[in-house]
Order: sequence, then C-alpha cells, then structure tokens
Amino acid sequence: MRIQYFICFVHINTSLCVRNHLSNKPQVANRPKMSKLPPTERFDELTAILRFLLYIKRHPKCNVTDIIKGTTAGQRAIYSAKKYAQENQLIEITMKTTLPYGPMYTLSDKGEKVAKYLEEIQKLLEH
Repeated sequence: MRIQYFICFVHINTSLCVRNHLSNKPQVANRPKMSKLPPTERFDELTAILRFLLYIKRHPKCNVTDIIKGTTAGQRAIYSAKKYAQENQLIEITMKTTLPYGPMYTLSDKGEKVAKYLEEIQKLLEH
C-alpha cells in the first residue's frame, strides 16, 4: 500500500510541478500554496485524483457527496481532484433531472483509460 501511494505521489507531484511551472495563473488568494500545507494535507491533495477516478469508475453517475463519503480523501482534496479531472477532460458532467438536482460525474473515454491503468496498478500492488 505504501509503494502504491509513493508511486502515485511521485507521478502526481511531478505532473503538478510541470503544470504549475508552465502555467502563469496566480495562486488563489484564500488558499495556501501546496508547499505551505501540512504534509498530511499535501499528500491527501496529491493522491486524491487517483481515488476520485477509481471511485467514479466503480460508481458511475455519482455526485461529489458520494465521492467524499466513499473515499478516504478530504473534501478540499476531492474538489481539487475534480478541478484537475475537468481541466484534463477525464470526466463528463451531466445534470440530474430528478430531485435532488445536481451534477453527476462519469468518466470520459480518456478517464476510462486512465482508470483502467490505475486498477491494473492497484491489482499488481495488492498481490
């Protein structure tokens, strides 16, 4: 389990560093920079995208509340993962037509491919 999180941590950390370096977007004023977060919160944000994608793969057409309750990631980490998934076109968002109204999340074709590889990695690490 530790190896799994370490591999994911290295990959996502590298991706975030490259993306932040190439992006000229200013940091959000109210939110501390990733480097200023305590280590546990930083780790949570870096690995949440993995849990986010795997949860949606196993539970298509779910909402954010379901994802937060169904994963071990925190609320802020899940919203960060959702934003990252939207920016990289890994998820598709549709609106629920019955009560309670709200967005439902499913994986896009690209997101399905990524989640498939994540499941394979998870299986390899568990055996």
